Amino acid sequence: MFFDQAEDQRRLYLVYSNLSMVYLNSKKYEAAYQYLLLSQQLAGKTETLISEQEKAVVLNNIGLTYLRRDMYQVADSIFTEVREKASAIEDGAYPMVLSLINQIEVAGLQEDWERGEALLEELDLYMEEFNYLLPAYTEAAFRIYLGKQQYARAEYVLDSLRRYELNKRTSLSDDFYFMKIEYHLALNQPDQALAAIDLAEGLAREDAQSRVALSESRVKALLLKGDAGLASIEMRELGRRHNAFQHLSKQLRVEEMAAIYELETFKNQRDQAERVAQAAELRATLLERNRLYLGAALLFAIAALITLGMLLRSNQKRVAEARAKAQAARKHSEQLDKQLKVQRQNALQSGIGAAQLKNNAMDAIERYESNPSLLKRKLSVLIHDYTEKTDFVEPFLLSYPGFFKSLSEKAPDLTKTQLRYAILIALGASTMEIASTQGVSEKAVNMARYRLKNKLELDNELGLEPYLRHLLLE
Repeated sequence: MFFDQAEDQRRLYLVYSNLSMVYLNSKKYEAAYQYLLLSQQLAGKTETLISEQEKAVVLNNIGLTYLRRDMYQVADSIFTEVREKASAIEDGAYPMVLSLINQIEVAGLQEDWERGEALLEELDLYMEEFNYLLPAYTEAAFRIYLGKQQYARAEYVLDSLRRYELNKRTSLSDDFYFMKIEYHLALNQPDQALAAIDLAEGLAREDAQSRVALSESRVKALLLKGDAGLASIEMRELGRRHNAFQHLSKQLRVEEMAAIYELETFKNQRDQAERVAQAAELRATLLERNRLYLGAALLFAIAALITLGMLLRSNQKRVAEARAKAQAARKHSEQLDKQLKVQRQNALQSGIGAAQLKNNAMDAIERYESNPSLLKRKLSVLIHDYTEKTDFVEPFLLSYPGFFKSLSEKAPDLTKTQLRYAILIALGASTMEIASTQGVSEKAVNMARYRLKNKLELDNELGLEPYLRHLLLE
């Protein structure tokens, strides 16, 4: 509703900013990234729109979307930039703390324990002021201390979180129980780990990904306890949960990407309609000015009264036509605004991307593995088998049959791999994103683009991405 209020940029910024936080909290990181970029671009156009602290927070959240999509090096460089900006402004403590917590998480994920401990020492200087960030601090610190086998420190920060949560709510969070399980497994305490798993299983907020993680932890605990029979039964349950998780992730990924691109399509149409309305309004203004000039000329040219009268009538008709076009364009713009609102709601209903969730699940297994080599090998093979069975091509083609028909008519000999690349390119995925989600190098992605363009017989002037996106939106 704020698109037409050019003078009220602050409200439009708040719309973008709040939508990005909704997507971050619901783990829809690609959508959050798009709205954070819109927030950043809007703030760049108006220098005094937001404070330097807010700009640093927006940049930190952009880095967070990269972190959640497992692009650790990019995320870490952004967090470093946030710290530099925060240290140069008077009220930069808050974004400084956020970036430090995120960099500690990156260090933990990369198993760089020494760097993580150094960052923790720097962060401890701020935690008394920002005690409300204790849950995020605990999760980052716990991973570092556990990685360095400093179990007493790990237990201390875990107890601090327990006391904090008991003061804030009636029950402990699932994050607390997951860290408790990791702690007991690291100390080879299977009975205590199983008790924590049973408590975590009963939490109402448990989701499909958490259920997979709990089954993995239960298998580890049972094997530590030496109960191979129950471990075998739990591994079958793990397989069932993982299949359900992969199916849900696959469906939500397709829904999210479709919703995002429908949103972008309607936004482009809305922008085009606004440009048409502005052009029509400008034309009407110019024609109105011409009418005034003709009226003034009438006073100095009585002899040309008839001619000027005809020009005035013609001009008034053109003014009416131009205003009618402007009004029609505004109505069209309002209709597109309503459609854009519907698409935003659709995007809010979509879930996290399958490729990202798949990588998170695999990273969780590899990162917390501390069992004998035989268990690690079996779990890795099991999860790998489940992961390799997923593919987004079939549900996508069911949703967009016209896209597949157009491609088949143009290049009937496309392989399934080339079709997968074509879908990702049409949806606007970058070379880096395609390489990351498909497990190949950027050089391989560029070669696939080249071969795909040759098969589709596209000349140098017609780009591959615009052509495929045209087929998708058609």
